[in-house]
Parts: sequence; C-alpha cells; structure tokens
Amino acid sequence: MKQMGWIPRKSLHAWIMATSTLLFLFVFPALANAASKEQPGPPDIEAPALPAPLKVVLGPLRLLLPEHGLETIAHRDGIVIVQYANGNTLTHRTLSEKESALYKDGHTEAQRAKKILLPSIEPGKKSTTVLPPEIRVRKIGGSSLYLRTTKNSAGYRTMLFTNKKTHYIDLLMGEAEALQLFQTATINSISSEKAGR
Repeated sequence: MKQMGWIPRKSLHAWIMATSTLLFLFVFPALANAASKEQPGPPDIEAPALPAPLKVVLGPLRLLLPEHGLETIAHRDGIVIVQYANGNTLTHRTLSEKESALYKDGHTEAQRAKKILLPSIEPGKKSTTVLPPEIRVRKIGGSSLYLRTTKNSAGYRTMLFTNKKTHYIDLLMGEAEALQLFQTATINSISSEKAGR
C-alpha cells in the first residue's frame, strides 16, 4: 500500500485560496439569492374600481350618467338617446320655436314649466305659480331645472331645463335614479352666447 505524501504547504495554501475564491464567486451568491427570495404571498385583492360617471353635455346642461351597463348613445336630428342594458333610457331634445310659442303666453317660467310637465291640468282651472309636489325645481346659475318625479302615461319622468332655449329630457328610469341626475346636473362652462344654441 502506497502512503500518501504530504502536500507542500505552499500548494495547500494555493488550493485553499482557489477553492475559497470559487465558493465566494459562485456558490455563496447563488445560496444568498435563493435564501433572500421571498415566497410569493397571496395576490393583493383590490376593490373593483367604480366606473367613472359619463359626462353628457346637452346644450348648456351637463349630466353625470353612470357608465356601467351603458349600451347605446345615439344622436340624430337634434335628439340624443342614451340607453342602458337594464332598460333605463334618457332622451333629450330642444323644444321647437312653435312648441315654445304654445307656452309663452305671458305666464311665469314656473307656469310654463307646469303646463309642459303636467299637460293634463284642466284648462279652466286657475293657474298659479305654486308648483305641485310632483314637480321639483332647482336653480343652477341663472337657469332653472325642473323634474316631474311622477311617470306620465308612457312611463317617463321628465326634466325640463330652461335657458335661452327649453330642453326637454325624458327619463325612463326609477325615481331615485332620476333624482340623482337632477341633483348632480351642472351648467357646462361655455359662454352664454353659445349656451342658447
């Protein structure tokens, strides 16, 4: 049996240095990276973002409509139609000169609004400036926004916006949704000259 010889001290030292260098350069960094990697936790659960309201500008009036469930926005011959998947519908048009003339017989704005929103009022009944409880009014700047909260025979609630022109907005939706539109409506920031167009 052959006896192992002694490794000279210089060679042993060189071998230890080479092995240490290799360990420090390759093995230890790999171990450190593996140890420092965090185990992936459960994914963060975020609340679903609420859809931003859709801003619809109807002449000088701006309405904030929910964007969720929106199916169609159509515009033709001066009529705007907004329709939702749940059946809610908004239609807007400006009253023609002829239609407006029917209601401009010296009455106050409130009386004209009442005649348009509640055409079933008996003709012989004395007209007053007091609005019935089913009609709400809101002043926005120098303009008025009216809402008939009860449905007409076709199932619509109606908003009437009076500025230089009269805007007629039919709402096929629940009372709470119609009130939300009525309460959040604002005036579009355009010049009063353009507002009448």
